[in-house]
Amino acid sequence: MQADFDVNRLDERALKGGAPVVWGSSSEKLKAWFEVGTELDPEASEEGGRYPDGHEMAGALVCPIYREIVMLSVKDPDGKDVICKRATDLHKREYPEAWARFERTRNLTPFSHLPGATKAITETAAASRIWWVEQVAAMSAETLAEPLRPFVLRAKQYLMIAQGLKPRVQLVA
Repeated sequence: MQADFDVNRLDERALKGGAPVVWGSSSEKLKAWFEVGTELDPEASEEGGRYPDGHEMAGALVCPIYREIVMLSVKDPDGKDVICKRATDLHKREYPEAWARFERTRNLTPFSHLPGATKAITETAAASRIWWVEQVAAMSAETLAEPLRPFVLRAKQYLMIAQGLKPRVQLVA
C-alpha cells in the first residue's frame, strides 16, 4: 500500500494547529530541512536586457537573472521521496528545529569548497563529522585523520583570504 502525500497538507495542518505531520500511517515524523535554492527573476532579467526565455539576441545567448530563495525540503521516513517548495513563515514555525539549524549554518562555508577537497576527501571529512571550513580551521591537525591534516592550514588560509586579511597572490620582483 502506497501512502498518499501532498506537501500542501503541511500548510493546512499547521493552520489548524494539528498534530505533527506524518507520512501515511507511520508514526515517524517527516524529515525536513531548509536550504538555499534559486528562482528565475523575470523582472530583473527584462530590466537588465537578459531575456528569461534564453533566446538568442544578435547571435549571442543572453542569460536570464536568478535570485536566491529559501526552500523547504521534506523527506518521507522511508527516504524515497523528497518534496521541495519555497519556504514560508508557516514552514519556519512548523519546523523550528530545522529552521534554527539553517540559520546557524547558512553563513558557513562547506568543506567541499576548499582547494583539493575531492569527493572522497569530503566524504572522509563528513564521516568525521566535519562539514564546514570554519570547523576544520578551528581544529588541530594532530586530532584529524591523516588525509584531512593538510586541510587545517588550507582552511585557515581560505578564511583569511575570504576576510580580506591575506592577498591571494604574492607578487615577487
